[in-house]
Amino acid sequence: MSKEHPNFGLKSGLAIDKNQLVEISHNLINAYKTSTCWKHCRGCLDLLSYLKHKGLILGVVSNFDPRLDSTLKSAKIRHYFKFILSSYEFGIQKPDPQIFWEAMKLSNIQDLKNEECLHIGDSYALDFTGARNAGWNGALVTDSQMSDGDTKDYTFPSLYQFHKYFLDGLGDKLIIETSS
Repeated sequence: MSKEHPNFGLKSGLAIDKNQLVEISHNLINAYKTSTCWKHCRGCLDLLSYLKHKGLILGVVSNFDPRLDSTLKSAKIRHYFKFILSSYEFGIQKPDPQIFWEAMKLSNIQDLKNEECLHIGDSYALDFTGARNAGWNGALVTDSQMSDGDTKDYTFPSLYQFHKYFLDGLGDKLIIETSS
């Protein structure tokens, strides 16, 4: 469609009535909560397995809508996480520190201190700064170059490299990912 009708049909005369748009939007919304539209990035399953095996409590803190839990189930990774905290359901978005503090409560870890928490994300403003403002540690997984010098030691080009960082520091062996 985009080749035949570039720019959403602006100049090609493509006409989509409101009922078609509603149907398309409902189909897209439903499709994006299934594994059809999502793919595990390189190193995801190995890192999650490694962290879970180490006995760490894992959770998701995301600026996402109510489909997050079902999306993670469809992607077959929901079982790695003790809790799922979406900004939609909590009513507060990252980088607000309150969403990070709520995650601490949901972990059910007694006497958990802010500095014992780590948030891994891909946005400097939302994830790294948000975590730091909540007193947490922060790490970025992104292939874009960060201009801010304070993230240099906390930025990784992939989850694979982030996992390798843990392994190098802890002396564990790297497990090669066998599924996607």
